[in-house]
Amino acid sequence: MTSEERHATPTRRTAWIIGATATLAAVVVVSVIVLLLGSQSLPEWIPSIDGQSEMDATPLSEAPKPDASGDPVADEPRELVYVEGDVGFPSTLNPLLTESVAEESAASLLFRGLLRTGPDGDPVPDLAGDWSVSEDGLRYHVEIDSAAEWHDGEPVTSADVLFTLNLITDPDFPGDASVSRFWRAIEAERIDDRTVEFRLMEPYVGFPNYLRFPVLPHHRLGATLPGDLATIDFLNDPDDVIGSSEYTLDEIDLDNRELHFARRNDDGPDGSFTRIVFRYFDTRQDVFQAFNDGEIDGVSYVPLEALEGDRVIERDARIYGPSLSSYTALFFNVRHPHLRTPEVRRALEHAIDREALIEQVLGGHAIPGSSPIPHMHSAHAPGSHATYNPSRARGILEEHGWSVVDESGILARDEEYFSFSLIVNNEDQQRVAVAEVIRDQLSMVGILVDVMPMPSADLEQALNRRQYAAALVGWHTDNGNPDCYQMWHSAQAEEGTNFTGFSSSEADELLVGARQSIRIEERNEYYAAFQEVFAEHAPAVVLFYPRYHFAVSTDIEGAAPIPLVSPGDRVRQITEWYHDSRAATSGGVAAREGNELAHVQRGAVNRLGLQRPVGYNHSQ
Repeated sequence: MTSEERHATPTRRTAWIIGATATLAAVVVVSVIVLLLGSQSLPEWIPSIDGQSEMDATPLSEAPKPDASGDPVADEPRELVYVEGDVGFPSTLNPLLTESVAEESAASLLFRGLLRTGPDGDPVPDLAGDWSVSEDGLRYHVEIDSAAEWHDGEPVTSADVLFTLNLITDPDFPGDASVSRFWRAIEAERIDDRTVEFRLMEPYVGFPNYLRFPVLPHHRLGATLPGDLATIDFLNDPDDVIGSSEYTLDEIDLDNRELHFARRNDDGPDGSFTRIVFRYFDTRQDVFQAFNDGEIDGVSYVPLEALEGDRVIERDARIYGPSLSSYTALFFNVRHPHLRTPEVRRALEHAIDREALIEQVLGGHAIPGSSPIPHMHSAHAPGSHATYNPSRARGILEEHGWSVVDESGILARDEEYFSFSLIVNNEDQQRVAVAEVIRDQLSMVGILVDVMPMPSADLEQALNRRQYAAALVGWHTDNGNPDCYQMWHSAQAEEGTNFTGFSSSEADELLVGARQSIRIEERNEYYAAFQEVFAEHAPAVVLFYPRYHFAVSTDIEGAAPIPLVSPGDRVRQITEWYHDSRAATSGGVAAREGNELAHVQRGAVNRLGLQRPVGYNHSQ
């Protein structure tokens, strides 16, 4: 499978994990195990479209507006247009049914949810003006912002929220079935035109994360049946698309493969873009060529190979690398005779040099891992256990009876070598390369690892059957909820998604306590304690937290590496971007990640600023 084919696979191919705690009656969707996706690669839908016409959208255009006679008026405010390149023209703009990054990005520029994910990974108001939870944690009141309105001027009301939920919960809903199941366990009631009450069967602190769902206009789509939802792609006529964001869909240019968006008001900063154009290409290489030629102002996604390649980006640019709500880890089967002892697993953790691994395989473009709570979340508490110390690793192994007995240099105990297999999905060569670096690093302390690449379907079967020793896989949450009950609670150890078999009564109590917390601050206290227990038992070695990279020209300001739940979230900050005609260029590419900025030569990215300390707080 080629890299472009992997990108073409829909995002919905990752399976939601469904379950409940012993005290949580409602079925909740909490996480995604990423098996097919690589640590950095993200999916794209790439159609075959022939007969591309000449493209007429001009990047950063500043055209004087004509007067009544059609002649330009020089002193009128000038229109600023931002043009961004992506791969694969969207097949739908229906926000409930998007599958590719291109589709999600376009829909995200048009539609909003009640809440969104803030800079620290926690929910903040979007369409909602305010929200609150009852003292028992069973009722959530959400008040819609009085200023929230649809593109046609109609107010956003509770009827829109309930209409959208009725579509999602209907048995004929053509979207993600797990999302539908989750919402069927929640009661939603209109309190008044601007207020909705949600009632849960059990307290669940992660519920606000699910209020990210995009709201559709009841007054325009009220007659739509759930089974017919898939027939509405919004790509026939811009007037059909009535969203609630700062930008409206102004034109669908199929000949030039462009979507044009217009800003609704002039409330943005000086130099803010009055128009946004998404231009779609056949290949990623075509996108880079258009950027280098000055035909577009931004690149929606910059894969790692482009960051590392020679002169891929030849134009002055800033490359941003926000972190994602995910991680890649080495998971152990704690039933394996060599891996059942926590001290031995901790020894293996000390034998793995995360920073060297990230440098060798990812070019430094990831955050060293330490915790099963992704780096972008306020609940992330890395601790000090994730240190590279091969001498300490060797000492621990010797304390547990492992020693070198022959010229092979492999540790042995009771006439048996310390060896095990490491399975990894072969569709992602980057992940295979990570597995090979782990093999080489563990060999330095006398452990023999056999890397076994296999199709993702076979890997998933091996995990489900618990027929493996170690596996390299990833974890991702589709809604920003850091709840990891499904991965680590002992109730999931035999037949659920806790395929490591990790079992700890202390961890169980903390995971349930975190779920049933009323406040995020209380939840974070539970998760801080859980992360300490996790570090002590080491059922997995969290290797790194991936980043999503995008590029813009150096005369665009206001962009920031705000953490992302999904790549489509990135476009929500475009409303804050603006063109600075006075911006001085550095004669090269600027790689900007976190609060750090590194100026480098064209076509290459300096390592400076591309790695953040494990304890770095992205909200600082």
